Amino acid sequence: MNTLLTDLRYAVRMLLKTPAFTAIAVLALALGIGANTAIFSVVNAVLLRPLPFQAPNELVWLWGTNPQSEIEKETASYPDFNDWRQQAQSFSGMAGFTNSSVILGGTDGEAERVRAGLAVGALFSVLGVEPVIGRKFLEEENAEGKHRVVLLSHALWQRRFGGDPAVVGQQITVSNNPHTIVGVLPPAFQDPLPEQRLPMEMWLPLAVTEQMQQGRRSDFLNVVARLKPGAEMRQAQAEMTGIMARLEKQYPNTNNGWGAIVESLHETMTGDVRPALLVLGGAVSVLLLIACANVANLLLARATAR
Repeated sequence: MNTLLTDLRYAVRMLLKTPAFTAIAVLALALGIGANTAIFSVVNAVLLRPLPFQAPNELVWLWGTNPQSEIEKETASYPDFNDWRQQAQSFSGMAGFTNSSVILGGTDGEAERVRAGLAVGALFSVLGVEPVIGRKFLEEENAEGKHRVVLLSHALWQRRFGGDPAVVGQQITVSNNPHTIVGVLPPAFQDPLPEQRLPMEMWLPLAVTEQMQQGRRSDFLNVVARLKPGAEMRQAQAEMTGIMARLEKQYPNTNNGWGAIVESLHETMTGDVRPALLVLGGAVSVLLLIACANVANLLLARATAR
């Protein structure tokens, strides 16, 4: 320890004797280290950290695809989703949702437009998310006339209702229709969307209409499913391919050429930004190497001069 302290004191004296050299070396290293730290924080949050859902490795995203029409990935229609949900055996649960916006009325007469998610099926059970207060949606609440219930995001609960725990059971006006608040989502809940966008401020059950049930090529549903314990992605993919082949024979006018893609939810949510982040990570790593090489050259030049 005495030798270490002596070396440290000597190093500090040498740095103070050459302030210009010290400033240049510190600045070069700071730029390299700072850039690496910033990019790694983003990569860790987006690519490395697991999704904030229960057993996220079991969650998958289901896409429709039609190579004949050059459609690589497409959302699903309600009839296709319903057939997938009834016929697939590789999943313990499947649900769909879409995004919208609604007008939230206020008791003081002030109304505001808020971002809303419309869910069909047991979406929050599939994701493994439990409300902090209240309950989740019930399956029967997707029927018309029974869908006027609301789950609030934690942020909207705090902002609009002051975090009042007695908010469950209260009546609010959503797009000029009375709705009942049934629960509040946890603060860590993340919308399972592949694009980076502003979060949903409330969730409502999707009212499944007769027209929706007939629109087999009315594709608008994002479909999320959870694999059964022990089930693998390739097994689920093979099963979905078989289901789509049967639907193509059953509904040739609407399902001709259509297939399905089973993709991990993590890959779906990070797929578009993964290449860019990896390139940035490589670039800032090279920047750090350049900074280290510059400092080494400075040290070599100073040693040669001495």
